[in-house]
Amino acid sequence: MQRILLLGDIDEAGGTGAYFKRMAAFLGSNYQLHIVLRKGQDTATLRSYLENVKCTVSIYLSRLEWFEKYTSKVFSRLGIGLPYAYLRDMFLFPRIVKKTRTDLIFISQGGGVNYFSMLLLRRPTVIVCHSLFVKPIITDIWGYSFLKLFARIDATRIRLLHVSETSSRLFRKNIESEVLAKASIVVHNFGSSFWTARKKEELIRIKTMGHVVEYKNPLLWIEVARRLNEQYPGRLMWTWAGTGSMLKKCKEVTRPDSNICFVGFQNDVAALYADCDIYFQPSIWENHSISIVEAMGAGIPCVVSNAGGSPESIRNDEEGFVCEPNSIEGYLDAFSRLIEDPSLRKKMGERARERFKTEFSYEKWSEKMKKVISSII
Repeated sequence: MQRILLLGDIDEAGGTGAYFKRMAAFLGSNYQLHIVLRKGQDTATLRSYLENVKCTVSIYLSRLEWFEKYTSKVFSRLGIGLPYAYLRDMFLFPRIVKKTRTDLIFISQGGGVNYFSMLLLRRPTVIVCHSLFVKPIITDIWGYSFLKLFARIDATRIRLLHVSETSSRLFRKNIESEVLAKASIVVHNFGSSFWTARKKEELIRIKTMGHVVEYKNPLLWIEVARRLNEQYPGRLMWTWAGTGSMLKKCKEVTRPDSNICFVGFQNDVAALYADCDIYFQPSIWENHSISIVEAMGAGIPCVVSNAGGSPESIRNDEEGFVCEPNSIEGYLDAFSRLIEDPSLRKKMGERARERFKTEFSYEKWSEKMKKVISSII
């Protein structure tokens, strides 16, 4: 059985954390899996999850912890993350790869070109890129140096997986590396299915799951909610589940609104989808939202922004509505159509569930992932 080493960025309250855990379950079921966590990633909830996964988990060796502890601070103060990432990868991981006799390195990363130095180890490597590469890497000498290093890589032994066509397109444009472009493919995120039969109620529940941060557009979300509450008094209930830098502010702003709730991070995602009638994601930019995909799996019509990978999931006037990110009037019109027409909500929800089954289910995703791995081992 092939031996796979899994590491990466983990935000337990966000998409990278959900993806990491699901990837661990998939790899543990099909390969001999070894997971390496950085010290700060070793949380009780993640450990509890990994107890049910067939894998070996280890933390950075204690004698190497000083490297992360002190060098990261130095480079952070200097504002140069790339050379730190390079030194970390070249200093820490070769001995871990050798010790675990790794056949393939699998990385789930959430920012910039973090962990890309691992490509220089000349081992079969898969990197799942959850970030959007919105600016050219050649903005300083460090980015230029990285591209010179990447030019030596054997593209046939690596795969860079982008979770949306938008991410892939931006990557090819801003990385400016023929080698890395050749190794890039798209494998969309998948979601769990939380489908349940909907109860007929007068109250229409509108929900959002995700970080409460600026790029998710929470202030516009509040404005849309308030405008529609005036238009449909007593008929709507708004809930945003998630943590983030703007959570406190949004709670304060909506304190007078009894039917607009920011509930913080929630473990029971299934319960949130179970009584949701419309899913709302007005992000200014988005890669490929797992929350949207899971709303589709739950048979919920979605109102999303025309940003990043969201329209790759929801097609306008099919599984829901796609509006321009800051168009309040566009969102109001979309919601009015769904609120006033229960049959439209039902029809779009059914289309969303069917599209989920054919495009974004675990079965479809795992089939693609096995092909990716077998192509380079």
